Amino acid sequence: MCLSNKEKTVLEFFINNKGQSVTSKKIADELKISDRTIRKYIKLLHDILIKNGAEIIAKKGQGYI
Repeated sequence: MCLSNKEKTVLEFFINNKGQSVTSKKIADELKISDRTIRKYIKLLHDILIKNGAEIIAKKGQGYI
């Protein structure tokens, strides 16, 4: 599966913030995309990453790692 440029940008954000908990709102503000769209991209990326031995972890009240 090929990632869109926006999906790649979201993935790069996670890579650049590795080990840090970030909210979808913070990512949305940084990338100038809606919070809802970020959550959609995160779900898609999570499914792809799981198949490749990585994951995005959601921690309620803290954000994503």
